[in-house]
Amino acid sequence: MKDGKLVRKPLDYELTETVVEPVPHLTFARYLRLDGLASGKYLALIESRDMVQQKVSRQEARLKLRLVNSEQTFCSLSRH
Repeated sequence: MKDGKLVRKPLDYELTETVVEPVPHLTFARYLRLDGLASGKYLALIESRDMVQQKVSRQEARLKLRLVNSEQTFCSLSRH
């Protein structure tokens, strides 16, 4: 989001690997396309759902994008 407006459509991703025993945490990463975004401050909204326990967890991350040249964008991330 930038200035309270959505700049990319939400990404849906479903983890399909199953684990027999509960785990205390899960690490997951996915690359996001930054091309076409103007330099400035953005807010990433992350939501995860535990389909077994029906729990939802939400987190925000602030991003600052700076155009390095016509083909690269530099991104710095700070947790909110």
